[in-house]
Amino acid sequence: MKKPTFRVNIVEIFRNKRVRYGGYAALVTLAAVVVLVVVNLIFQQLPAEIDMTENRLFSLSEQTLELLDTIEDEVTIYALYTPGRESANVVDVLKKYVRASDKLRLEYIDPDKNPVFLKKYSQGDTNLGNGTIIFEGGDIFKVIPSIDLYDVSYSQSGEPRVMGFKAEQRFTNALLYVTSGVTPKIYVIEGHSEYTLERLGLRPTVEKENFTVEKLNLLTTPEVPDDADILLILSPEFDLTEREAEALSVYLENDGSALFFFDYNDADLTRFNEVLASYGVEVGNGVVMESNRNYLYAPDNPLWLAPILVSHEITRPLKNSGLTVLMPTNLPIRTLEIRKRNVVLEPLLRTSDDSWIRTDLENSSPLKQPGDIPGPVDLAVAISKQKTEMSEPEGYRIIVAGNASFVGTIPYFGNLKPNTDFFLNCLSWLNKRTDSISVRSKSLFEFPLQMSGTVQLIYAAIFVLLIPIGILVTGLVVWLRRRHL
Repeated sequence: MKKPTFRVNIVEIFRNKRVRYGGYAALVTLAAVVVLVVVNLIFQQLPAEIDMTENRLFSLSEQTLELLDTIEDEVTIYALYTPGRESANVVDVLKKYVRASDKLRLEYIDPDKNPVFLKKYSQGDTNLGNGTIIFEGGDIFKVIPSIDLYDVSYSQSGEPRVMGFKAEQRFTNALLYVTSGVTPKIYVIEGHSEYTLERLGLRPTVEKENFTVEKLNLLTTPEVPDDADILLILSPEFDLTEREAEALSVYLENDGSALFFFDYNDADLTRFNEVLASYGVEVGNGVVMESNRNYLYAPDNPLWLAPILVSHEITRPLKNSGLTVLMPTNLPIRTLEIRKRNVVLEPLLRTSDDSWIRTDLENSSPLKQPGDIPGPVDLAVAISKQKTEMSEPEGYRIIVAGNASFVGTIPYFGNLKPNTDFFLNCLSWLNKRTDSISVRSKSLFEFPLQMSGTVQLIYAAIFVLLIPIGILVTGLVVWLRRRHL
């Protein structure tokens, strides 16, 4: 008995609609996969990146990029890392600097195997261990320990917590230093029971911004030294003498820069106000109070202000980062109608229209009283000399604020980052270093996602019911259509 034979007709198979459409679908799927693989391989070779973080954590600021465009001399960056222990975040930032300028060169050095190399850069107690970054241009170098690349806060139990990443801030300041070779000098005025930078906990921070700090007593030194770039007067409790006031006035008239931060006290500051009156401001009497809850830290305390950041070079980076300055107990800064014609006066921090000045301090009511002076009130102002010609050199620059303690350690808060950034931006503006004003640490704090019960139900319905049902319905429709092919 003969076995049945089967002949496969290839042509007939491909005439079948199901086979033909199935083949088309398979080819289209294969082509799509091939295209995706090729596109992915191409994009992997491109250096382009998109930073989608809110505070541009992985991008260089415009100020840094502008600085990199101006570098003319070679700068070598030494990254001290034991192989395999590199910090991915720090190395990524360094590579961005090198890609942005052909004048920068990055070298990795193993600190355990190069003790002779480290000896050249050792500076006192500076730790040149793993993670240290060194910028060197010519004969000038800047050493940045790894701990200086992060903002660290400590809980009440002493546990450290990393709150910010300030690699760009440190690297850009190091570049400014090694390429210019200039270290601006700050003189802190003493002799009137003022704050020192040490007492405010700010001296290390200021010195890491490439400033040198010295103290100056105008009672023993008859005039401000010629190498003074900035004078700091921080919460004086006594007034100036006539000779001190004259020395300050002469310094400012010779295009000097000074920062005057006052705190509330019972002192008579007549001569301080006489010096400032020439530039259109004075420190007023009384304390500033606020009733608008949008500009208060605590709604039941009208003295703890979270003031409006008025648009200015100093405040703009804080506004863009969504940072809020906290200022407890403030004196008002009054603008005078009579002042020099070339004075430019710009408010920095201001209260709302719902604020007032309380001059009767025996009245402890948290509500506005008939004798109170209505707001808005300026809490800090920037003063500069108006240039009449483009070729005219920069003139004096002055900042006056009715609070000094806010830049130091605030009870229960410590040194607040927005307050410190505001102070550092003031110093950069006074020293005409606007290229470093916006280069501040970038917050690593992650806000938890908060949703109401209704929103949670909506999202649950979308992801648990609607999307699965949509997929099932789509699959059913496709199956029914193909069944009839």
